[in-house]
Amino acid sequence: MITSVILIIMKKMKFTGKSSAHVLVLDDEPLLRSLVSKTLESMGHRVAQAENLAAAREIIEQVPIELVLSDISLIGESGLDLLHELDPRSSDIAVVMMTGNSDAQTAIDCLRSGAFDYLLKPMTSQDIIEVVDRVLERQLKMKAERDRIEEQLRVLGRFSSENPNPVMRVDMDGTLLYANGASSGILDELDLGLGAKLPKHLRDLTTRARSEARAADFELENSGRFYSMTVTPIRDAEYVYLYGHDISDLKRAEYDLTCLKDKAQKMALYDGLTGLPNRTFL
Repeated sequence: MITSVILIIMKKMKFTGKSSAHVLVLDDEPLLRSLVSKTLESMGHRVAQAENLAAAREIIEQVPIELVLSDISLIGESGLDLLHELDPRSSDIAVVMMTGNSDAQTAIDCLRSGAFDYLLKPMTSQDIIEVVDRVLERQLKMKAERDRIEEQLRVLGRFSSENPNPVMRVDMDGTLLYANGASSGILDELDLGLGAKLPKHLRDLTTRARSEARAADFELENSGRFYSMTVTPIRDAEYVYLYGHDISDLKRAEYDLTCLKDKAQKMALYDGLTGLPNRTFL
């Protein structure tokens, strides 16, 4: 009830100066809707109002709404229905639920359903300011992180197709999702194709790299060529990358050095003419 809402618009309020956002206030009580809107406007936000779900849906279709403040209990409807319609946990439209029910389970249910936060009636202007600032800051961080990941994936995608060395992408079950052209020899050796699962020892490596959030290295031989492979987990992604680097020349150099070392040691211990042990050996 409006009489139970203590919304002090004229009290001294602290503002953070954050950038403005498009905010939708959904409530079937005109006075409460107006008072909440005034607080948001005083913070510099652009506010739209709706008294029911139909009006709210229409506004969301027409306006790039970034934040919704919705009452749970509407006349014949529930604000939770709108929450469920919007993409849960998405940073595109954050949702704050308003409720007069002080039961902690109500707040828990809202958060589990995808709400970013909640406001408990009766509430003050300062309550609204603090929650809205907190939610918009979290939303901004989520968008920045999403943009970072998308850019990283775009770069990785270009890098993968142009890389002369093997590049593969594997999901958490060890299923091969992608492989560039340079990976064909390795895939033939392992008898793998897209959609197939890696051998168990490689699946274990990808699982460990993902769980420990750090790269894992191993070597792979294919038809006389050697590859140094690195399993690289991608933050907040449900897959890992396998990058390969051809080290065949290095392996051959190591082999040649070993042969030279063995030859030098033999020359030091055996007579070059007779092949018999020399004085050093004795």
